[in-house]
Amino acid sequence: MRLSFSPYISGYAEKTPENKNWSYFLRGGLDLRYGINESYTLDMMLIPDFGQVQSDDQILNLTPFEVRYDERRQFFTEATEMFNKCGIFYTRRIGSMPRNYSAPYDSLKANEKVTTNPDETRIINATKISGRNSKGFGVGFFNAMTTNTWGTVQDTITGHPGK
Repeated sequence: MRLSFSPYISGYAEKTPENKNWSYFLRGGLDLRYGINESYTLDMMLIPDFGQVQSDDQILNLTPFEVRYDERRQFFTEATEMFNKCGIFYTRRIGSMPRNYSAPYDSLKANEKVTTNPDETRIINATKISGRNSKGFGVGFFNAMTTNTWGTVQDTITGHPGK
């Protein structure tokens, strides 16, 4: 039986440049790998933390095309050859900046301010089943869930949420 659990916990300390305050928080999660049979493997991660992964250099992209970075997150680099056909599946879109990140700022009225606007999409869990049997038949299944990434706007006069 091929089964492995890898629970983890990590602690962070951050200092924000705006107000120079320190904030502390913990994150924890679980990675699971299960060999369904000799050909297929189930990989799962619950509340992943990619804090140990090298970050990308910032690039100013003035073209209409997406910048493609190399994948460095272990879950997305292991046993993903089934998903890499024709360059359609690009794992770096999972957990990236929300698609309409600037929309709350674009629609502000004179007496409104943006109170929250997450700059990343947090992955809650991801599951993949992949493998190839002895006859060459390959299977690749992938599913990921993320948190909501809604920005909120507040009326500065009344204090009520904006519309």
